[in-house]
Amino acid sequence: MSSSPYTVVVINVRAEIFIGGRGGQGILFMGYVLGLAASKMGYYVVQTESYTPETRGGLTTSEVIISDEGPIDELRVEEADLAVLMFKGLGLRYSHVIRRDATVLIDSTFVDRRDVLSAWSVIEVPASSIALRRFGTPLPGNSVMLGALAEVTGLVTVKALREALKEVSRGPWLKKNLEALELGVEAVRGLTRPS
Repeated sequence: MSSSPYTVVVINVRAEIFIGGRGGQGILFMGYVLGLAASKMGYYVVQTESYTPETRGGLTTSEVIISDEGPIDELRVEEADLAVLMFKGLGLRYSHVIRRDATVLIDSTFVDRRDVLSAWSVIEVPASSIALRRFGTPLPGNSVMLGALAEVTGLVTVKALREALKEVSRGPWLKKNLEALELGVEAVRGLTRPS
């Protein structure tokens, strides 16, 4: 792993992350920002995405593989150790690509425990509700969830996510996304990181 100002010293990092939601929630944005932040930390990254033709409301997924062991040969997540579910119905639909011992962050605004496997380590974050209350729109909920993911897992740093957001977001949206990131960190602060 190369040295960078964002690096967290972690040995033998390999993570497969599945992110799922509906069009309009910024699922592809989340995957891209997460991958960009990981690359800023010196990790190797592969990010793929899938979406239906609908502009809003269609099924959308992003898959990210992060490793410090060298270039990644796979293009798709086969056994996600970490998942982010932003809309109902996706947990059971994609349970075949999420490991039984995975850590799963759910946007509890839309997803409840009936849509997750009992074997998963589930962390509820009302990301869209937090964003709606603070900004009058649920759209920055994706950045809330990224902040929560960084705080709970330590996989990427909040600093690296901030720098990634500065590259892909502009103007008022940059300010909202940066604040939303911090709101996500605050929402889960104090929770124990999974081992």
